Amino acid sequence: MKDNKKTKSGKSVEEVKKELVPEVKVEVEETVVDSPSVEEVKTPFYTEVENARLKLHQKYKKNKLMSSIVTIIVVALVVLAFFLMANEGEAFKYAGYAVAGVTLLGMVIYYIINKNRFPDETKKYISFIHVQFNSFVFEDKKYEKIEMEPRDKIDTGEIAVDRIYKDISQTGSRNVIRGTYDKNTFVSSDLAVYTRKDKKQDVACFVGKYLSIPNNITFSGRIIITLKGEKPMDLPTDLEDLENVIDEEKLIIHAPKDVDYKTIVGEKFLKNLKKIEIKDFLININIVIWGGHTAVYLSYTDELMTVPFENPFNELPLTQFKDNQLQLIKLVNQLGK
Repeated sequence: MKDNKKTKSGKSVEEVKKELVPEVKVEVEETVVDSPSVEEVKTPFYTEVENARLKLHQKYKKNKLMSSIVTIIVVALVVLAFFLMANEGEAFKYAGYAVAGVTLLGMVIYYIINKNRFPDETKKYISFIHVQFNSFVFEDKKYEKIEMEPRDKIDTGEIAVDRIYKDISQTGSRNVIRGTYDKNTFVSSDLAVYTRKDKKQDVACFVGKYLSIPNNITFSGRIIITLKGEKPMDLPTDLEDLENVIDEEKLIIHAPKDVDYKTIVGEKFLKNLKKIEIKDFLININIVIWGGHTAVYLSYTDELMTVPFENPFNELPLTQFKDNQLQLIKLVNQLGK
């Protein structure tokens, strides 16, 4: 990512990297990845990300082992305390009370010391991962004014008004990026959308990447375009006021009855859209077009959407998303022009 890409604080991404996760950065350099796959990777940040994951995972295993040891010691001391107190004689009883008291005090101290240690390191790791990933995904020179704010969220109302999914109960978002590509503004985010099932349980109806891009189109209503793969998921459900104007093996379009969708989106847009391959980690794409606003919902598998922790970092899902996002931003920026 270039030096002209700033956060909301006015600092470059490189400065954010140093301030956001300085401890993780130092620790990463101490670990060497011993894996044949490292020699085959294409992304320059692979080793750094994998080292950070290994470091945190090793700490997690040590922390889990220590917790198990402490639990065994506590159980043994509790048994000893009861055994001493059950014996006759004041000396045994006092010794039992002493052991119980020391055990309780030790548990409190251990809890206080370890209460926030691992959660805090996990937060630093996630922040580190997002900065590294964003540096890779937005490295194209036409990306500018990139803003990363860890506390930024996509409001549930912004998703509800797109009217792709019915009865949205809540949303979850992270890693919200605001910026421009070729001078055109956009918003990118990890997103999960939930709908209420049987008025009791929230069920995910979308998990993937979200793009919001303005357009210069003027018309009444909305158009929903779905590009689906072999096993489509997260398909639109809010369609009652729309007609199914195209229903092909790969492409589905819903539009208002009195709207000529071909005039709005154009044959060139649809032709180029079909060139995007729905394969590997990409499940399907839903695009909703309103007058003045276009939103893209890209459904991906867990390999992309989960932060690498238990398993080694796989660069392929992120590389695919990087290419998909660039294709779609370029494509959507041509609508209405």
